[in-house]
Amino acid sequence: MLDVKAIREDPEPFRAGLARRQLADAVDQLLRADERRRALIVQADELRAQQNKASKAIGGAQGDEKQELIQEVGRVSARLKELEPQLAAAEASLNELLAATPNVPHPTAPDGFTDDDAEEVRRHLEPTTFDFTINLKTAQSLGLTIPFSSRACTSVSSWVSWCSAPARPR
Repeated sequence: MLDVKAIREDPEPFRAGLARRQLADAVDQLLRADERRRALIVQADELRAQQNKASKAIGGAQGDEKQELIQEVGRVSARLKELEPQLAAAEASLNELLAATPNVPHPTAPDGFTDDDAEEVRRHLEPTTFDFTINLKTAQSLGLTIPFSSRACTSVSSWVSWCSAPARPR
């Protein structure tokens, strides 16, 4: 996951790296979401400080002044209750963006985002070739599942894997 503080302090390396993955605008979206979250945090902290100050002043106040302070605390509390869901939404939005944004690629990594964009650096042994083919019925009779099958299994793209029938509720 990317570090928002590092992006905020020096966004250009992140912008350049993510542009290589066709995600040039991701840094700007992250910065906007972070700015919004930080502004809401400041507002919430200021309101909490006002609330605490007024609450302490209530103890030493008398009569009408005490009632005014109580009303002020109520207004501040109401505003804080309005602000807290906005702050939670801003934090969730930032976290979603961070989770969806990939890490910056190493300078030696090829540009692109798919397997077709990758370069083969070296190969250890030649891939094994088989002189037979396997069809779906044979695979199922052996307990193998092709990834497009409807049975529950864990598989890697374009690999056949062992699996079992899906669990059935009783």
